[in-house]
Amino acid sequence: MTSTRYLPAAEQGRLIAAGMLDPVAQVELYLETAAGRDGRMAFTRLTPNRARFEAMAARTRTKVGQGRSRLDGVAISWMDSFDSAGRVSEAGTRLFAGRVPERDAAVLAQASAAGGVCLGKTQMTELGIDLLGVNSIGVTPPNRHDPARVTGGGASGAALSVNLGLCAMAVGLDGGGGVLVPAAWNDLVGFRPSVGRLPQAGMVCATQFDTPALMARRVEDCAEGLALIEGGRAPDLRGATLSGAHFLLLEGPVYDDADPACLEATSKALGVLSRAGARITAQSPPVVEALMGLCFLIETEIHACWQALASANPLKVTPDLMRVFEKAGGVKAERYLQGMRQLQELRRVWGRLVSGYDGVIMPSVAQLPPTYDSLLIDHDLFTTQRKLACRNARLAALSGGPAITLPTGQDMVGLSLLGQNGHDEKLLCVAAAVESALG
Repeated sequence: MTSTRYLPAAEQGRLIAAGMLDPVAQVELYLETAAGRDGRMAFTRLTPNRARFEAMAARTRTKVGQGRSRLDGVAISWMDSFDSAGRVSEAGTRLFAGRVPERDAAVLAQASAAGGVCLGKTQMTELGIDLLGVNSIGVTPPNRHDPARVTGGGASGAALSVNLGLCAMAVGLDGGGGVLVPAAWNDLVGFRPSVGRLPQAGMVCATQFDTPALMARRVEDCAEGLALIEGGRAPDLRGATLSGAHFLLLEGPVYDDADPACLEATSKALGVLSRAGARITAQSPPVVEALMGLCFLIETEIHACWQALASANPLKVTPDLMRVFEKAGGVKAERYLQGMRQLQELRRVWGRLVSGYDGVIMPSVAQLPPTYDSLLIDHDLFTTQRKLACRNARLAALSGGPAITLPTGQDMVGLSLLGQNGHDEKLLCVAAAVESALG
């Protein structure tokens, strides 16, 4: 019998509401498992007292039919970039060693108010910047399929916490692949909401491109998770179908240097969608390459946020991260402002393009995760692989709309769907139909 640790979050919520799963017993099961070696690879710190208190409160509410949400009593992990009151929150860097915030991040506070159980804080890369999942001063969680390969990051521990059955769902920070990349490389569903939809208060590493994002086993989990951290209501995914759906398949730069395994898995997935009734139009619209040409804006924002602190504390920053800052610092203010104006216009163009389809399809990451040892040996390879890992995911961040990655059935290969800004519920409904077709 499969342990209840591996049940999807939404299913756990239904069982708790029906009195068939005790949230206190479930939390104790998670805490006991997470106390082992796997838990140390996934979590920076557990929050056992808080988790037990929140689980007991959920049990009391559900016994009298007063559940606060569909995930009331469900255990969730939080990337260490989210403040948690009275608990050390260090964002994967020595720059914030020993930092203890006074209050929860806004989305964590909302999730707790709606009945979510905070199980602990997960490992991440330094300031969440490296999207390969490597943290040279802390823990680098392994890939679920091959421990020699990286898991992807910045929310590396978040992916591991879900995969290993250490929590029901994970919340991470995505500023251009922080959640989408590890979700794709670890065969999870990763959902990045529209830019600006969720509050950033209490998010340590946030730039304007960052947003809280979700990792789980099913699309339904992400839909319910969005409702939990936002204080809204999830869309009804029942009856979602691909019959008559029309997708835009991106060609061109999203496939550059693609791994053959990714190409094969993407091709098979597209065949499944077509047979399920979807119409797929392949194009390489100029707006995609134009948006990708503005990736420097993300790096410039990172530099603006952290360069002064890093320069004042050089012994607390790794050489690799300092090189990222130095490269991004070469962008002049005039070029940045020009790029931001261009971005606003391109987002309008993208919005008009996407509005004519039910979703835009592309490989989540066109490469398989590299091995950890190869990255340590070859710095040039590290730099190249980092660019390739974040390339497609950064398109999602720059376009401003929602994005979701789904497992294709091929290990470590995800398929992404992108939508129009503000139309998150529509994308989740479409993704549920795609998920059903892909099995």
